[in-house]
Amino acid sequence: MIATDADKVERQLKCIPEADRETPVPLLKAGRVVEKLVPGLNPAGATLHRWALKNKKSPRLEVIRAGNARYTTARMLAEFFVASGKTGGAK
Repeated sequence: MIATDADKVERQLKCIPEADRETPVPLLKAGRVVEKLVPGLNPAGATLHRWALKNKKSPRLEVIRAGNARYTTARMLAEFFVASGKTGGAK
């Protein structure tokens, strides 16, 4: 059976409590969520901003803008990692 992208996203989100999957997290603090999704990967806030703004050939990280700040959620991060192939242990 071939796993779809939605299955891969759900598998990655198992380490995040259900209530926290859609909670907006500031990009500068989202590295902690990334570390839960992809063990061993703890990107800096600048890296997360780059993934959200400058990707021309690969998928962009989806963000929510509120005023001058950018936020993302665990689900958006998981979808980004599945689309870019950075799924860590969840294949």
